[in-house]
Amino acid sequence: MNALSEYSGASGDTRKSSWFFPLAGLLLCVDAFGGPLRYYFAMYHMEMLLYLPKVLVLAVALFPFIGIRIESLSFSVPHSVLWVYYILLVSVAVAIYNSVALPAIAFMVVILAPFILGLIIPRPTRQELGWIMLAVAVIWTITIAGIWADYFMDFPWNGAQLELYGKTVELSRSWRTFGVDRPAGFTRLSVAAAFYAGTLGIMLLMHCRRLPLRLLIIALTLATVFITTTKSALGALIVVMLFMLFKPVPALRTGIMVAAFTLAVYLPLSVPNGGLQIPLDREISDQLFTSFNVRLAGTWPDFYASVSHPIIGEGFGGIGTANKFHGGAFVNQYLDVADSFPLYLMGWFGFAAGTAIFLALAYFSVRLASLSDHWLRMTGIAGMFILIAGITMDVIESVAGGLVIGILASKGPYED
Repeated sequence: MNALSEYSGASGDTRKSSWFFPLAGLLLCVDAFGGPLRYYFAMYHMEMLLYLPKVLVLAVALFPFIGIRIESLSFSVPHSVLWVYYILLVSVAVAIYNSVALPAIAFMVVILAPFILGLIIPRPTRQELGWIMLAVAVIWTITIAGIWADYFMDFPWNGAQLELYGKTVELSRSWRTFGVDRPAGFTRLSVAAAFYAGTLGIMLLMHCRRLPLRLLIIALTLATVFITTTKSALGALIVVMLFMLFKPVPALRTGIMVAAFTLAVYLPLSVPNGGLQIPLDREISDQLFTSFNVRLAGTWPDFYASVSHPIIGEGFGGIGTANKFHGGAFVNQYLDVADSFPLYLMGWFGFAAGTAIFLALAYFSVRLASLSDHWLRMTGIAGMFILIAGITMDVIESVAGGLVIGILASKGPYED
């Protein structure tokens, strides 16, 4: 039952959902197959077409405000979603007050397109859920196959770059950790590949009822995320599977999630001076923890120290990729990457508000994961995976992460 029954423009959820999900699917597919798509589109100077799905999302987000009411596209937005819009508008005002460059603010809007779609996407009907799960199965299968193929061969788009409006854009990153390849499959980045394998694998695991298939999904998902070497995603996957396994013991499930989310907030704030590191005395520990030590000793302390407005935050577009590419010559470079979603939020909204927002999203994910509604429960558990993986990643800037977090923000407080 929806605890907030009033909607902008109408009473009750009158949104026609049939076209929302194809738009979400288009957005996800462009990202999930971003490596070859960008490579071949760039060959014919058509790379800007890949931004079309995000432009469509942003146009949709304006419908309630400009009064468009086309029969096949009409929908109403709950006031709960409008509150999120208002928070973002306040953040824009903070950014302007802090002299954040206008191109950075505009680019942040583009980055948040998946999040905005997550905010306005309605609950699917049973028939729509069937089509969604079929799409999930197809994208998950192709993602898994692409990652393993990339592990054994070199795709032509690996490491390719493009000069776009004076900026160097990676079509697909080719990188290694201590000589170990990090396959990205058909995505642009191994982290994105791990996100798709993990998020879609979790959804399939929850939807599938046959034990042999469930065991196959678990084995393939864990093995595939492992070879991407995305350790936070692997850890998040294990934590979420433990949460699912201990369903008969609610207190233990709650304890697992409280520990995980507390750790997510505590870690980036515990090292303001960069003095804490994990001792590395063996080759395996060196491979496992060196990148984490880089965050402990450099990335997190530098980001922490560079936030010049700890109470109100840097504002919309003041940190992350928007800052990196469009922030101008005078912006602190250490705000380009937070490598932690909680820390990202703290830099964006201020330390108190950022912490509160992250913990609220964590609570929403646990709440949805405990509901009887199949779609909302899948969304909640996928949200847990995204948020825990966000301990060492700026997940809001990913398509899959932004979409799931948007659903958490709109559905979590009001669905029973």
